[in-house]
Amino acid sequence: MMRLVLLSSALLRQEEETSAFAMEPAGFLLAASLTRSLLLLLSPWEVYHLDGPLGGNLNLACELCAVPMAAYLCRSLGRRGFFCAGLALLLGCVACAQRLSLADPGQEHLDVLFSWSQLLDLAVAVSFLCRCVNLWTEAKGAFMVFSLFELPAQQLLGAIFMLCAWGAAPFQEVDGIVGAGHPLLMMQSSSLAEVTVYLVAAVVFVSSRSFQKDQPAYVPLFAEL
Repeated sequence: MMRLVLLSSALLRQEEETSAFAMEPAGFLLAASLTRSLLLLLSPWEVYHLDGPLGGNLNLACELCAVPMAAYLCRSLGRRGFFCAGLALLLGCVACAQRLSLADPGQEHLDVLFSWSQLLDLAVAVSFLCRCVNLWTEAKGAFMVFSLFELPAQQLLGAIFMLCAWGAAPFQEVDGIVGAGHPLLMMQSSSLAEVTVYLVAAVVFVSSRSFQKDQPAYVPLFAEL
């Protein structure tokens, strides 16, 4: 749901040149949205579907809507799309070796898709930070500021779920649901890493503000809002 709000804001603002969310982050987000959509479409309702008022058909609809929105944001990706696709495939190989065993026998691809989506979210975060550093003082605008608030909050909710949803202490594998490797350790570590990376990106953005010469010193930090 929060991801859909973020994408809607990105489409309405159209700040590709000054937003760290464009280019590679949008490409990895498209891959993650495709992976989550496939996972929900192929999974039985009792596997990998969220419960509660924000789960079920609503969650599926949000993920499906996110795909064309993310695809539109990738329209200027160009040759960088090959890099995103290659890295996404590499992360898919990692997901095959780090997966749960929640799906029925013969449906292990669902477990791979779940791990893959988590790794792609990490790629979104890292590429967001890299683009934020690359833009430096060019990073500005209302959507840029909004994304620096929304993305850490969104990933923090995911991290809390990953740490608390398995009935065991964090960073411990649970017997009976591990398909290959150490999937819980990977997912919990990556979810916390995503929050950290987005917070570092916020620090980079705030630091870059002090180097902008085209604004008076008295302008508030988040004046774009």
